Amino acid sequence: GWQAMEARFRAYLGCRDRGMNPPLVVTMFGPSGAGKSTVFRYLTGLQVPAGEEIRPTTRHCVVAVPSALCQQEVLESIFPHQELIRLRSPEEIRQPSRSDSRLFYAPMSSEPSGNGELPPLILADVPDFNTVESENWKRAEQMLSRAELTIFLVYSESYSDNKTVEMLAKCCRLSQLLVYVFTKTG
Repeated sequence: GWQAMEARFRAYLGCRDRGMNPPLVVTMFGPSGAGKSTVFRYLTGLQVPAGEEIRPTTRHCVVAVPSALCQQEVLESIFPHQELIRLRSPEEIRQPSRSDSRLFYAPMSSEPSGNGELPPLILADVPDFNTVESENWKRAEQMLSRAELTIFLVYSESYSDNKTVEMLAKCCRLSQLLVYVFTKTG
């Protein structure tokens, strides 16, 4: 928890030193099939892989960034110690990699309109934490430790996997704010 708080504070200072309003980093987090990538698509307009039967659908984190922040040097201050790669094709986040520090980014296709008083919003879609691809778990947890707000998407059947309960508890410990979304309901 302390390291997560330090990372968020360093990112805040990096933005402040640039004269920028620090963004709110929001992470979509949950088990396989909960609808993270589908909701991410609706909110950002980015066509990331979602809803297919082949799991895991993604192997890397991807962040949707407001156009004003979509510059390598700006993102380096928000996500220190990450290998930032501009997303050219949604297929890139499906590809296996030995690097846990890769973070793909793309400008949001649709940005929320605001009055300028709210901080800019960066939305992150992370790999599933409960698939057989254990490399994905670390990538998901890294983004969790950077989030100011975590949206935990879950469905009732996922509670048969103890990993879901463990990760929900971790979200409660690491996230500044947590939103719990129950999916696949009638």
